[in-house]
Amino acid sequence: MASSFHRWELLPDLGRQCYNAGCTIAEIRTTVRHLIITSGYATCLAATNNLFASKLLEENVPAKAGGPPGNAFELVYTKITDTVRKKLHTADPVLGEYIRTHLYGDIYSSPGITLAQRQLFMTAFLAEAHMHEELFGHAYAGFRFGNDKEAVLKAVDMSFEMSLSPSNTVYKSAIDTLSLAYKKFKKDFPDGPPPLPEVAIPDPDSVRIPPLPPSFNYATSSGT
Repeated sequence: MASSFHRWELLPDLGRQCYNAGCTIAEIRTTVRHLIITSGYATCLAATNNLFASKLLEENVPAKAGGPPGNAFELVYTKITDTVRKKLHTADPVLGEYIRTHLYGDIYSSPGITLAQRQLFMTAFLAEAHMHEELFGHAYAGFRFGNDKEAVLKAVDMSFEMSLSPSNTVYKSAIDTLSLAYKKFKKDFPDGPPPLPEVAIPDPDSVRIPPLPPSFNYATSSGT
């Protein structure tokens, strides 16, 4: 969330706090890569460069890069998958397929953090961004994946605390939306959440660290 608000000065200390709390390099890298979904390529690149320069990303970790998409999109939306796809395609079919096959099929499907952790990130971002129709779906999915109400509310509170222009009206609307999502979850799953699903990746070899071509010349590419 600090990256989403371009508060780059906070990142090194937050990174160190994460490692001190027991986070792995895979969790850090995967969370930063997840910024492509919420905040775009430029923000993700800036956060990566900031943490790399602070020597907090010294080890690389594999992720899904290419190949057929994983099924995270279907796991998040379950019974309304076709409805969501149709809505995306109505607005922009190219964007709809990009979201399904790349953002969900690659980034969201990559290992490193759980589906429950991803939903905490998504709900925090969507709440502050006043995207409350989307917030309902992601919060509901997060409850299905095992997030409790307290954790979701804490994530949302942190988002508004970091925001450079927090709105009480937007915050209250977000809390109302979360309450509706939780109410639906309790109605649909009175005995608690089902087992956390695992993302299915059709081509396991697509989870990798992409190598540079053997003929790549660093001196030429850097202009020297």
